[in-house]
Order: sequence, then structure tokens, then C-alpha cells
Amino acid sequence: MRSNHDCIITSVRTIIIDNPRLTCRIAGLEGNSPARIILDKKLKIPNTSRIARSANKYRTFIFFHKNNKKKIKTLKSLKIKLIKTPLSEDGNFDLKNILTKVKLLGFSRIFLESGLNLTTNFLNKNLVDNFQLFISDKNLGKSGNNSFRKSMKLFLKNKKFINKKINLFGDKLISYSIK
Repeated sequence: MRSNHDCIITSVRTIIIDNPRLTCRIAGLEGNSPARIILDKKLKIPNTSRIARSANKYRTFIFFHKNNKKKIKTLKSLKIKLIKTPLSEDGNFDLKNILTKVKLLGFSRIFLESGLNLTTNFLNKNLVDNFQLFISDKNLGKSGNNSFRKSMKLFLKNKKFINKKINLFGDKLISYSIK
């Protein structure tokens, strides 16, 4: 999926919790890794994260709001491009504004790979065209599952969509194409 997109957007919280690479690691697709875009209001990204350490190899951008001269200098030395961005009235990034800036950077095939909060914000702002939901056959806990079900129900209410279900050796992939 990553290889079919220009860039991946995620939150700093995902970087801190999961320490992902956000690259293509399937044989033959390694060269198709998309640029990585991190939403990080306060520049909390660890300098030792996989994203920061590999920014010299993969284009990496951080949208931030709060200045931190020392951190900015460090991140720039790691070849990370920083974009200072205002916050909306609710104290969060204006996601439509972020997407406009992402488009101006030359990206049009955008892959959102994030946790519940950022995903829900994109859904609530109607900024999603296609949605891939992976469901593990392992019980990962009830709280996140119920919260996400509510978000999906609200998002899909009064929308026309097509969904497909695929069984992946016990796990499930549900694809939604929003009309």
C-alpha cells in the first residue's frame, strides 16, 4: 500500500509509541518508499527515532507550531524539512490547511497511517476517500475497538460507500471506498 502513495502522514504520537519506519520493505519495492510527513505541534519527535535517523535516506517533513531553536537545528542537521504551521481555534492543526500545503509540496497520493485520534479527525472532517481497516484475530482490548466503531459509524452515516471484505489468514481487511 505504501508503495502506491507519494507520502505518508502520521502523528508524532504514532512515532513515539510505535517507532515505525514508514518505508517499503517488501523485496523489489524498497525504492518506492513514500515521503514521510509527521504532524508534531511541539517538536516532540525523538532524535533517535527510526524516522529521524533515516531522514537522510527518505524525504521527511515535520509540520510544527511551537518554536524550539535547539530542536529545529538538530532536526535540520538530520535532513528533516520543517514547516511551521499555525493552529486552528481548537488548538490543533487545520487538517485541510495541512493537506493544501502537502499538495503544494508536490504530493497528491496521500496515505494516512495513524492511530485513532488523527484518523478520527480526518474522518470527521470528511478528508478520506478510501479507507483500509485491518482487524486482528487477536483480542487487543475493548476500549480502542469500541471508540473506533463509534467513529466509523458516525463517519459512514449518510454516506454512500462500497466496502469489500478480505480474510487474511484469520485477520480481516475491510476496504471502504467513499462516494
